[in-house]
Amino acid sequence: MHSLHTVSRVNYLNFTENRPVEFASVAVHHLPDSALVTGAVSDTTGRFSIANLKEGNYFIKVSCIGFKTTLKNGISLNSSNPQLNLGVIELNTESQTLKEVTVEGERLKGVSEVDKTIYTINSKAATSAHSGLELLRQVPAVQLDFQHNISLEGSSNILILVDGKQRDKDYLAQLDPNSIDKIEVMTNPSVKYDADVSGVINIILKREKKHGFSGQLSPEIPLSSRVIFSNTNGNFEYGYNKIRVFVSGHSHFERLELNSTTNRISDNDGISTRYYQNGDGKIDVNFAGLDYGVDYFFNSKNTLNLYGNFRPGNGLTFKTDGYKELYTNNALQTYIDAYSYDKKCKYLQLLFSFL
Repeated sequence: MHSLHTVSRVNYLNFTENRPVEFASVAVHHLPDSALVTGAVSDTTGRFSIANLKEGNYFIKVSCIGFKTTLKNGISLNSSNPQLNLGVIELNTESQTLKEVTVEGERLKGVSEVDKTIYTINSKAATSAHSGLELLRQVPAVQLDFQHNISLEGSSNILILVDGKQRDKDYLAQLDPNSIDKIEVMTNPSVKYDADVSGVINIILKREKKHGFSGQLSPEIPLSSRVIFSNTNGNFEYGYNKIRVFVSGHSHFERLELNSTTNRISDNDGISTRYYQNGDGKIDVNFAGLDYGVDYFFNSKNTLNLYGNFRPGNGLTFKTDGYKELYTNNALQTYIDAYSYDKKCKYLQLLFSFL
């Protein structure tokens, strides 16, 4: 038994379109045991070559995605037939008929009235959000940016209400989405609202009374060392008969590292001036909040509500260090400056309402 050199140049054709098939897999099997010997892949013209096959009988199996697997039998190599051209092997396309697929899904259903659109919250929408704030993402025309600022049809000058009482986004962040019954959206508020209000979102809570304890915690973990952004929300409530007591907290931390470079050259009456500035800065935003309250349900239409919130935090901190160089007629002046701005804030609010 001696080694033979064989070259097979085969043109793979799509039988229906009559074009070369590239990257087809060619497997060479030995007869009679069908053992795999070697293989090759067709090039961009559909051709391939195989060398150093021993004397014997073979068959090849040709396969490619989208085509039916094809077998080529009756390949015999010996000393009198050391090279063999297999000619053109035709591959037929393979088609598959898929069964009927039905795509089902639940979405918020809106009912249009004269002055507003009412969206009923279904179970799938409620379970897919971890807070009332996140639930707003599923309401058409409502947008939330990466800082959870709310806008309605692109305008951020909106009024947020919960059961008709004014609230902020921090209050929505502690709401259990399963406690929300409907969301009313008004893109053209009536005259009962201030003239500068371009939209109103009113969240209607369910009236059934919950008994026992419930709560949730939703932390965010930053993954970048250069841009850090983290929100953590948690809430806890207890219900007994007609009374509901709740407390919730949230925290926000944001850090952005900035770098800027300015290189400007000007020429005025033959005097050339070059201005170069390179600066590094950092912005820190850190604040937290606590919401608490008690609800007493007289009946389905009358509720006594005591609500308060506390907002400690250092607000916005902006720090920058800059290095400047000013060249004028070969004279060099250098400036180094540093700037820091801190805005610390504390806010306490207590509301008493009766509907």
